[in-house]
Amino acid sequence: MFLIGFLFVASRAPVHFADANLKVAVVAELNRANHNVTDPTKSDMLLLTSLVTYGNEISDLTGIGYAKNLTKLYLHSNRLNSLPAEIGNLTKLTELHLDYNQLTSLPA
Repeated sequence: MFLIGFLFVASRAPVHFADANLKVAVVAELNRANHNVTDPTKSDMLLLTSLVTYGNEISDLTGIGYAKNLTKLYLHSNRLNSLPAEIGNLTKLTELHLDYNQLTSLPA
C-alpha cells in the first residue's frame, strides 16, 4: 500500500525544467490540448505528443525526457548547444527538427 501511494505522489511531483522558456512552451502545448496545466508533472508530460516551439531562446532541454509519448519535437531557432542524455527516453519520437541552433555536441 505504501509503495502505491509513493508512486502516485511521485507521478504528481512537478517536473524540473532547467530552462523557464521550455517550461512555458510545454505548458502552452498542454493547455492548447485543454489539459489546464500550470506546473507540469511527470503524468502531465505523458500527455504531450507534440511540441513545436520556434525562436523562444530555449537553451536547455532538461525535463523533456518525461514526455515519453512525444512523437514530434520542433525546436528550431532556439539557443541549444547540446542535447541531454534524457533525449534517449523519447523512444516514440519520429520527427526531430533542430535547425538554426548552435549544436556542438550530441549525447553518446
